[in-house]
Amino acid sequence: MKSVGMRVTLASSLDMGRRAIARCAAERGTAAKFVAELFSEAISYYASRDLPSYVAAAGRVANATEAIRLKESLRRVTKQQVESVGEPRLGPKQWQEYVARVLRVLQDKGASK
Repeated sequence: MKSVGMRVTLASSLDMGRRAIARCAAERGTAAKFVAELFSEAISYYASRDLPSYVAAAGRVANATEAIRLKESLRRVTKQQVESVGEPRLGPKQWQEYVARVLRVLQDKGASK
């Protein structure tokens, strides 16, 4: 059973990557734009997965329209924050360092590099 869940996760990750690269290619974007799209796809995935349990709950997102707005806002802010980190270096060590910087920026609500 565990391998089925892993395959779904891998498939979801591949789908996120495909959507991110398609958007980036359509805009003739840079590597930084691709990474921003990739992170915004991940945020969109988790919002789509988790937001329904909050919609219409007391003190939470009031309705589906607000949930969609929140999801789009999360995508937009994520893209802006990831792009603020700059262009990634694509070597394995540099990529790990870049992703760590991106995660710090996202966790620090967009604090500078």
